[in-house]
Amino acid sequence: MRSSVQKATWLSLSLVSVCAILSALVVAYHHLELKLRVLFAREQVQIFAAMRERARAGDTQCAIACLQYTVEYYPSGTKQVDSSPLNEIVETSRRLTIEDIIALLRQKSGRDFGGDPMAWIRNREVFIQETGEVGRSSGEGTASPK
Repeated sequence: MRSSVQKATWLSLSLVSVCAILSALVVAYHHLELKLRVLFAREQVQIFAAMRERARAGDTQCAIACLQYTVEYYPSGTKQVDSSPLNEIVETSRRLTIEDIIALLRQKSGRDFGGDPMAWIRNREVFIQETGEVGRSSGEGTASPK
């Protein structure tokens, strides 16, 4: 028969072991979650870079479609935790891409609807009338990444 000291020691060691296992599981979960968020951030930044390049290579309708896709692609706080460092990186990349595409649109079109991307998107019809790019006005096949 075990003494009460042995029982207490065994119980204490068992509790410590369970706590250690639970702690390890929590750490593993947080590591996995962080890794997943980093992968999401990388994907978002890569998509913004692809939109910038497609806007550069395409006509004004393609650039507007890329601009709209960049604005609407997983808004802040949806794929990243709002106000987190990764969200700040993603949103900085989005902002720079939007600024670059607007600069390209100014250069390509000779027009200036300001720095608000929605103003450019709302004025898409102006470019359709001027260029006759009706078939690409919706950005079909031009903006969404493959």
